[in-house]
Formats: sequence, C-alpha cells, structure tokens
Amino acid sequence: MNRYRKPRIWRTQAWGGSVVGEPLYIPDKVVRRRNTALRNAKKLRRKPTSAEARLEAILNELNNGVLKDKFFTQWAFADKWILDFFFYENRLGIEVDGGIHDHPIQIRKDRAKEKACSEWDITLIRLKNQEVFGNREKLINKLRKGWRKANTKIKGSPFAMQPNISNKTPKPTQ
Repeated sequence: MNRYRKPRIWRTQAWGGSVVGEPLYIPDKVVRRRNTALRNAKKLRRKPTSAEARLEAILNELNNGVLKDKFFTQWAFADKWILDFFFYENRLGIEVDGGIHDHPIQIRKDRAKEKACSEWDITLIRLKNQEVFGNREKLINKLRKGWRKANTKIKGSPFAMQPNISNKTPKPTQ
C-alpha cells in the first residue's frame, strides 16, 4: 500500500519551480551545501586509532623515511568519503579496518566507498588491524603490491616512479 509522504523540502520558486507566465527566480547567493566529510576528517586526524597510528609510524620509517610527508591522513573526497591514508602522487588509498568492518551494514558502506574510489581512479588497499600489528614483512609486501598496482593505473604520469620501500636499512658508507 502506497502512502502519501510529505516531502522534506517543498518545491518553491527558489528551488527551481515557477508559475507559468512569471520570470524564473534566480537567487543572488549560491546556496552551498556543507561538506561534513572535511569536518569529520579533521576530528579523526586528532584521534587516530592505534592501528592507524602504528601504520603511520611504519610508513614514515620505511627506508629511512622515503615516504615521509608523501601521504595525507584522513583525506576526504567526493564530499562524503574519508580515506585513512592517501598518496596523491599515484592515487593510492589505504584503509585500516577494525572489527566494525565485519558488520553487514559497514560492509555495504565499504563497497560503496570502493565504488567511489574506482570512479575517482583511486587504488584502494584494505588492511586489517591484525595485519598492521602482525608480520611486518607481509604488511610491507602488501603495500608494495598496492603501490605497483597504483603506478600501473597511472601510466604516463610523471609520478609513476616506484620508491625503494624496504624494511632493510642501508649500510653506512665509509
């Protein structure tokens, strides 16, 4: 049974509706929608999860800091989504997923975020908290694989170079 529901916003002259014979009303000011993703991203930057803080430390110390200052934390895009880490030069996004990401509602949201990332040509890597705190070599290999995939997506880009990210520290030269 279909019921009548009152619309949340009534269509008026200001919203594009008009009466036949009257000139169209064009407002002087453009009404802008607030971007709540930016506000939420700022809040999330202040209080990262322990896994996000750990991954940031790992990224900053890889190969004596080759990736330091090359990524954004809590990067907002499309006025709706926030990525935990984003590398602008090759459009690589990293998401650190905790236990909440096993919930069916969150799984649907994650799929929608993945679709938005593909529309924006962002390569997305999903990491579980256990991977961040677990075997470091496996984590670094997964990051390398994602980095290579992101670089192949942006062929012809001047940023398509691969930095040397390894767990080994170089030996000092004498």
